[in-house]
Amino acid sequence: MKKILIVGISIVIFCITCFFIFATRTPSNNRLWEAGHDKLPQIQVNSNDIIIKNLRDFTWQSDGSSNNKYLTEHFDLNKMDSLDVVISHFDDFAGLAHIFITFGFEDDKHVVISVETRRETHEEFSPWTGLLNKFELIYVVGTERDIIGTRTNVRGETVYLYSVDTDVTTIQDLFLLIAQDVNAVYAQPVFYNTLKHNCINAITRRAEEIADINFPFSYKMLLPGFVDEILYDMDIIVKKGTFEETEKKAEIDNDAVDRDSEDFSQQIRTNFKVK
Repeated sequence: MKKILIVGISIVIFCITCFFIFATRTPSNNRLWEAGHDKLPQIQVNSNDIIIKNLRDFTWQSDGSSNNKYLTEHFDLNKMDSLDVVISHFDDFAGLAHIFITFGFEDDKHVVISVETRRETHEEFSPWTGLLNKFELIYVVGTERDIIGTRTNVRGETVYLYSVDTDVTTIQDLFLLIAQDVNAVYAQPVFYNTLKHNCINAITRRAEEIADINFPFSYKMLLPGFVDEILYDMDIIVKKGTFEETEKKAEIDNDAVDRDSEDFSQQIRTNFKVK
């Protein structure tokens, strides 16, 4: 009994110590970041001229190496006319996935915005340590060939692309709000939090501000791989039959898309496993 008590006390002390260490940490933008997280993006909007600095356009390889390229690109807000939600499953458990959005323009340009943990070179993601101020947060703003192509053609993840059923004004307003968040993180670092500030609610909170929607309190909102079910039930994404039918028709055929092709963005919108 005495040994059990000692072990129990030791565990409690260990947990309190870990909590104290992480709870007293302060976020920083000055650490030795892993590739792809080393530069923070900025988005300037001058009237209708969007200027994105540090737009990521990496060419990743299967061994984790990459041809690192950051761009400064101009986009026309007036030409922004579409929004897609992408869910990429990286685990056998359906709930484990990463969710992000991509904005489209009339001239077939696209800008992906992905909310992620900003990890140091020695760190690996864990949802548990993500509760304890372990990781800073980063808005990765990049090209589809980088952020989507890596998942379809390098990692071989199961990737779904859903078109959002809304008007152009709402799409543009959402982009402008998220641009503020991108710039805020550039100016002042913040922590990622698995529950309170993650790849889902960083976007859904902004969507609730500009649209007459309220996302439900549900376990599915904590598991990105199930969020498409909520989007379907809320009539946010374009439906193609039942949810199961819509989901099947949204799965990108990895074997039929090539991230190195100039028309990669068209390919991921036409080459699905089920037509």
